Formats: sequence, C-alpha cells, structure tokens
Amino acid sequence: MPTRSRSHELEDESIDKFRAAIPRRWVSREKSRDYGVDLEVEIFAEDRTATGLMFYVQLKATDNIKRERKTSMEVDRIQYLTNLELPAIIIRYCSVSGRLFWLWDFEASNQLDQSAKTATISFTNEWTPETPENVLKALGVTRRLKERRPTERFALASRYELPYAAELMASQALNELLKNLSFIQTVDDGSRVPVEISFLPDHVRIAMGLGYLDLEINYESLGATLQTLAYALTAVFMRAGFSDRATTAANYCLSLADAWMTVPRELSLYACIALKGQPLKASKLAVYAGLHRQQDEAFLAFTSELITSQSAEKAEVAAAIQEFYRPAISQAPMDESRGAIMYSMANIRANNHEYAKAIQAFNSARKLRPKYLNADYFLRELGGALFEGRRFRCSAIAYHQAMDLTPDPSTTFCLGDALLYSGDLSKASSTLALLADSEDATLAAQARLKTLLADWFLEHAIDIRLGDADALSRHADEVETVEEKFLAVLGAAFAARGNRYLWSWAIQLSVYVSIIPYISDVMLCAQEACGSEAYAMSRERIIPFTGNEEDLRQLDNLSIKARDVVASRPRRPFVARLIDTDQVMVFERKM
Repeated sequence: MPTRSRSHELEDESIDKFRAAIPRRWVSREKSRDYGVDLEVEIFAEDRTATGLMFYVQLKATDNIKRERKTSMEVDRIQYLTNLELPAIIIRYCSVSGRLFWLWDFEASNQLDQSAKTATISFTNEWTPETPENVLKALGVTRRLKERRPTERFALASRYELPYAAELMASQALNELLKNLSFIQTVDDGSRVPVEISFLPDHVRIAMGLGYLDLEINYESLGATLQTLAYALTAVFMRAGFSDRATTAANYCLSLADAWMTVPRELSLYACIALKGQPLKASKLAVYAGLHRQQDEAFLAFTSELITSQSAEKAEVAAAIQEFYRPAISQAPMDESRGAIMYSMANIRANNHEYAKAIQAFNSARKLRPKYLNADYFLRELGGALFEGRRFRCSAIAYHQAMDLTPDPSTTFCLGDALLYSGDLSKASSTLALLADSEDATLAAQARLKTLLADWFLEHAIDIRLGDADALSRHADEVETVEEKFLAVLGAAFAARGNRYLWSWAIQLSVYVSIIPYISDVMLCAQEACGSEAYAMSRERIIPFTGNEEDLRQLDNLSIKARDVVASRPRRPFVARLIDTDQVMVFERKM
C-alpha cells in the first residue's frame, strides 16, 4: 500500500480542522482539483432551510510555526479566486499550533505586487467562535449589495481610536455629513445596509459588505476632514454600484469644493465620474479637484467617462469637456503638452460636428507640436474634419500626406472621396478604382459607384458640384435617359447621405437600368446609409413594373444579402487619443 505524502496529510488535516470550526448547519463539499478551490460551503438557517448563501474555501497548510500567519501564493491563483462568481476565503492552518487564520480573496488581492508571479500573503485574522457570524453578516450584506437598489438606505456605525482632539474633529465632520446625506442614518431598523467607519491613528477605513476603503486623513481642520469623508463615501458607493447615491454624495462634494482642496486624485476621480450625468457639474468639480493639472490616468479616465456618457446630451458633454480642457491647456507646463491637449480638444469638437472649431484646434495643435504633421493618425483626423467642414481640397492634401506615411484602404477611400468632391475627378476616379476589389464589400461598392460618378461627370462635363444634392436632384428631373437619371440621383443620395427617399429612388432607377452589379452595389450603400427602409420604399413602387415573382425574389435576395453584409461589418467606434501616447483609446460612443 503506497505511503501518503506529508502534504496530502496536511491537506486532510486542514479540512478536518476547518470543518470542526464551522457551525453544523454549514455544509462543506470538497471540490475536484480541476475546479481550483478546495471546498464549497453552503449556509443553512437554524431550521435547516436554505439561505442561498455560499462561499468557496482555499486551504493553505503548514508545519512551520514561523509561517503560521503567512503563505506564498501565485498571483494568477489569487486573481482567479477574485474572479469567481462566489466570494472565496483563504484559510491558513498551522499543524504545530492547531490554529486557523483567514482572509477574503479581495484582501489577498490588495497585498499583490502585480509585476510579480508569486506573493507572500499575510493573515491578521484568527478564526474564532465569533468568525462564522461575521462571515454570515458579510455574505448577507454582499448579496443585498448586488441588488443595487437605487433607493437603498444605509446605517452608519463609527468607532474611534484617536486622541480626544482628533476624535472631536472627526465626530463633528461625520455629524455634518449625516445632515446632508439623508439616506445615511446612525439608527439601524434592520432594513438598512450597514456601513462602518473606523477612525484609526494613521488612516480611516470605510467598510461595507466584503469591501472596504482605506485612506490617509489628517484632522487639521473641519473642512479638510469633511471633504475627505465626503469623497471617500462617494467612492465607496460608486465602487459598490450605487450610482444614484454616489451622485447625491458627489453633489455634496461639489458644495464643499474650494481652491484649497487636498483630496487625493483617485478619490476625486470617483466623485467626478459620479456626476457624469450632469457633465458641467462634473467638469467644475474636476477642475476644483485639480484633475486637469496633470495628464495622467485620472485625467484620461475622467475625460473618457464624459465622452462615453449616455445619460446627457452630447452638446452638453462637449461643452463640459471644453470647460475641463481650457484650464488644462492654459496651465500645461510646455508647448508639447498644450499641443497634445489641444489635439484632444480638436477630436472632441470634430465628433460633436463643430468642424470649424475642430480645424482651428487641429491647427493650434500642430503649431504647438510640429511633429504631429508626421503622424498618420493626426493627418487622417485633420482630413476628416476638413472634409466634414466642406474644405475638400485641403482635406485631400491631408489624406495624401497620411497615405504617404501609411497607405491603407480606408485612407485611400477618404482621399478618393476628398478628390471627388473637390472637383479633381480624374485623380478621384483613378484613386477610387484601386478599391474596386477591396475585401471590405461596402467600401468596394462605394468606390465602384463613385468611380462611375467621377467618369460620368468627366465625360459629360456636368457643371454641378457633386456635393449639391438639390442641384443633382433637379438635374435628374431634366435629363431624359434612365442611365443619366440614375447617376444624378445616385450622386444626390451620396451627397445627402442618410436620405432614405433619395436612396429608394436610386435603387428603383438601378433596377430600371437593369445592370445587376449596379443594383447590388446601390442596395449595399443604401443599407449602410439608412437600413432597409430605402429598399422597402422602392419595392412598393417596383412591384407594378416587375415581370414576374422571380424578378422580385431576386431583388429581395439582394436586399437580404446587403443587410447581412452591413450587419457583419465591424462597428466603427469613436476613436480618440485623449493623451498623446502611442496607444489608441477606443470609446463606443457616436458623438
């Protein structure tokens, strides 16, 4: 019979010891090694009914009395535990003393050095007869926190381990806080979520459920103490997912704001983000907090949260960002920094359709930071703003310079488009023709149709601007041949972009021209511009003229194919480089 190793014996011994330390109504089940934890514990009530409360246990045993309060663990193992659906407790068992120590998975995570592969985890809590009740309470609160009820109320308990003068200051600040945040009270009627604030000699700890926030605090003035507590509670509510309560607390933070704020940037960031549904207030608080003074992760996080906010009008968001950027630009220490911030401002204005202001900002950025003119992304984005601002010749120059640096299909198409609308039809035709067989079906369809338009304008010397949808529509009424009507309406549809009436007319005329590639390409471009509505409108008009059901079925199949192609095309996000680095920050919001 094989002899069992000491490690296996220790493992069994630690399981037995833990099971003996928990109430009988707690049922522990061993998990397979493949699962990654040792035990799953389910908690039953006194009457043996299920409570639905469960947690995992990871056991770490030792024979070394000197290491009874510490253990080594792989960083990815701890990260794995924190990512599990159920909370996990790490248990340290020492066979020499027979004692158990424990901590939650997130407490172990707080001790990690992310750059290391292994970490030494320290245990401060011994498992005592009172521990199960504390675990039960924490799990109950955590389950309730997951519900994240907008009208949730909280019961505050506080304890002080401070000199008397500091205790008086902290107590006064806490009372002032409670006067202004009515959803927090010191009396618990059993319906409130408990929050505990511990005022310790070197820091304050705010605990709620399984989580807590530690922060340094000084008690030099009532204002500074009150500010720190208000911002800290806002952060706790934000981290727990109570965004409505966090917004209320953040508004109170704004009422306390002054020029002498000493709140840490990370703490201020939570309060500013909590106000993103009120963008101008968020920017005002961010400036008070000094987030604009340093282009770091906090600067980026705040600006990106504003940009991606879905709870405010985009014009208000843009105004708020500008209010934040102005002091950032004026207080930046170097031209390089001012140029980077001005470049970000340009992108925001462009995505808010303020193209004249965007172009001004791009020009200011390149003057402050000349090397932007050697950056393909800058030239593409400048070209886009110029195009949307109808400065097509300048747009073509910017896109041409971008192409010289980094040629790609998208920039090629943009260059061809700018040349087309600037009136340089010959170059537009040759440039767009390069994309006729592009792997991007929608891009290829647009390129083929716009090449057709450029060649038609050249051949017939048509004296109309391609961007003038009204003039092209009138021209379509005046010409006699179906082919010319089709091309004029197609030009008008491209110029007016999302006009479903013009696209439905273009589909109808492409059918009358009876060239299948035209029909397919127009269907695809119409689907991209305005969905299936254009085909639905044209279909009603086409039905009386179709020879048979088979012809209509072919058209329906082309429409279905176009819909599927557009649906499968990768969504184009709003791309912004908010801080000038080599990384591209992508935010899913159409400004």
